[in-house]
Amino acid sequence: MTALLPKWSNRLDAYLVSMKDVPFEWGNNDCLSFTNGAHQAMTGFGYCDDLVGRAFTAMEAKREYLAEMKARKLYSGTELIDERLTRAFCIPKRGMIVATLAEKMATGYALGVVIDDALAAFIGYEGIETRPSGGGEFAWRV
Repeated sequence: MTALLPKWSNRLDAYLVSMKDVPFEWGNNDCLSFTNGAHQAMTGFGYCDDLVGRAFTAMEAKREYLAEMKARKLYSGTELIDERLTRAFCIPKRGMIVATLAEKMATGYALGVVIDDALAAFIGYEGIETRPSGGGEFAWRV
């Protein structure tokens, strides 16, 4: 588990406000870069800086993630995150990174950040969208 910065919750709020109306865009504001930015706001560094900005279409993203998984002998995109963050087996809490099924995404999952005990923020085509935080299949502690 990573050390959170002082006032991490306020920093997360400021990040979410700054991203509120920024639409989804592969390589610039996709779910990986969005959650990486949230992690950076809370801790001072991103959890996947090496992966962000390497793919600018869904097909490129799929190729990049599959190559990364093959190189590391992993079987899923969620295992890429497991290498960087600690998996949480609990009800997601504010600040946790979550993954929910999303068939149209490169890995089959969309990543978001929990904003309160009931909701998580995900990046959508018109900016941030909220969904129930407990509906995610996976959660990681920051």
